Amino acid sequence: MIDQEKQALFGQLAADLTRELVGPMDFVDRNLTHIEDYIYDLVALLKLYRDKTRTIPDLLEEIDAQDAMDTDFLMQDFPKLASSIHEAVQTIHRKIEMLSQGANVGI
Repeated sequence: MIDQEKQALFGQLAADLTRELVGPMDFVDRNLTHIEDYIYDLVALLKLYRDKTRTIPDLLEEIDAQDAMDTDFLMQDFPKLASSIHEAVQTIHRKIEMLSQGANVGI
């Protein structure tokens, strides 16, 4: 009897936790697509900017001298960052699904 009560309690806890996590995760997941689009647009804009300024060597030197950020790194890392965040969100979704299935078994 005690094991059944523990299992039922775990099922209820898992169900409550799942409900609490689903909303915020859906919000992040829905908006992550837009973030990825924005990142790709910004990277494309940076590349275009860099290509256009390369035709003006003096301006490029001045910009490079004043530029505090490593644009090469940003252009390579931004898309990787978006992809990593997307993978993390998908992993959390899978864990929530597993937790939800476990909650249904415990009820």
